Amino acid sequence: MISASPTILAVEVDSAWVVILVVSLTTLIATVLLRRFISRPGGIASGLLLALPLLLPIVAAAIYQGGVLPEITVLKPISSMVQNRSESLLHLLFLSDGNGRAALYAFYGSAGAWIFVIGVAVSAFMLVRRLCGALVLRRLVSRCTAPDPERDAQVLFVLQHLAVSVGLCPAPNLLILPGDVSGAFAVGLRRGRILLSRDLVEKLDDDELAAVLAHEVAHLKARDVPMMLAAGLLRDFLAWNPFAHIAFRRLLTERELEADRRAAIVTRSPLALASGLLTACELVRGQRNYVRRGALAVLRPRVSVTRRVRSLLAMADEGIHFDGPVRGGTFLIAALLVALLGLEA
Repeated sequence: MISASPTILAVEVDSAWVVILVVSLTTLIATVLLRRFISRPGGIASGLLLALPLLLPIVAAAIYQGGVLPEITVLKPISSMVQNRSESLLHLLFLSDGNGRAALYAFYGSAGAWIFVIGVAVSAFMLVRRLCGALVLRRLVSRCTAPDPERDAQVLFVLQHLAVSVGLCPAPNLLILPGDVSGAFAVGLRRGRILLSRDLVEKLDDDELAAVLAHEVAHLKARDVPMMLAAGLLRDFLAWNPFAHIAFRRLLTERELEADRRAAIVTRSPLALASGLLTACELVRGQRNYVRRGALAVLRPRVSVTRRVRSLLAMADEGIHFDGPVRGGTFLIAALLVALLGLEA
């Protein structure tokens, strides 16, 4: 036996946290590759596919029967462990180099409580942040007013026509935002509502306004409001997982780009939507209530305007040739492949 053996630090990765990280990374890569392969619009089905990297890791962790946290284990020579009479003794390990020299090690250690504390603190902060944003949005909706039947007759007619065109029944309610808020928002978990600012109605021409409304109607038709709410809660719950943030951002970008594509298909005017988007962005940036803007950004995070405009310009350059949406079965098969790959990982 050799007595002067070094101390070895080991991390046992047999834990639910590691399962979540591995499954998140695997499913994220798989969904991104499959979504690029299936490049056409898919409605709700495409959104559910990209939401798998947020949902599947939690399912895998619930199925997993191991420990919750990774275990930090220290290997020390048995002599020091016996002398200290440690109560955290776990296992014994006999190591030999094959030349007659050997060492007897003792495993001891426990799960890192500080890892759990940090994870809970980050998730709690994100959840409280989301709750504050929800309260601000609820107060904002309560301050909205009904449209004027005479003044807003054209807007109501266009909204009704768009809802019929996409098969959204019943048509969403229209509310006018207070004067200190600019933009257009789709809200509502059961029956959708569209919040529209007065300055946006006055600044946009008829084609631009129809395109902006079509974008919000596309969100409601694809059930993006409850989908993004659920995805946001999953992301906040796993806020310590960096892959969850990447997956949420990919999902958000996909839903905005797809709503743009569907709005351009309905109105057949991607340039009008690009122009309306730039005008709306300019008005929103002119708002001086930074507290409300920050709180709303929690529930309605923005996607790069440059990327959205470039996508719309590309659609216009291609001669407004739009492919129809892919059937949901294609995305269902892709989702099953991702689920099998993630659980196998």
